[in-house]
Amino acid sequence: MEIRAPEPSRRTARRLLALGAVAAATTLLGPTTPVAASAESAHAKPAQARAAYACSPGHFCIYWGRNGTGPRLELRRGVRDLKHVAGGRLNDHVLSVWNRSGRNWCLYEHGNRWPKGQHQLYPRSFRGNTGAFGYKVSQAQPC
Repeated sequence: MEIRAPEPSRRTARRLLALGAVAAATTLLGPTTPVAASAESAHAKPAQARAAYACSPGHFCIYWGRNGTGPRLELRRGVRDLKHVAGGRLNDHVLSVWNRSGRNWCLYEHGNRWPKGQHQLYPRSFRGNTGAFGYKVSQAQPC
């Protein structure tokens, strides 16, 4: 599943609802069925085979599964609380990342509040698994 973080605007609420619908469809279909959505369009695209660690240049990608598998979220900006994006599917379940953004990113234990709790830094070009910490991740921000 490819989901791009929504741009802040008046349409954000509608987009989040549409992304939630896509996430619900993905839940019903299972994590290995590719479903794609973007900020411009939250319509499901035809299923096609995807290689592990698919990520557009200039993005920080987080994945539901290990080794870049399963549904993913492509980010250019941070997400303060993953439970409000993609139906919350990636909240406390970010098991791998690929940083193609050209800057450092951090994953945080707590979403949308201070203190953010534990965090891990993922430098430019990092691609790999998050380990046990991936079951705590609720926020992703450039750092």
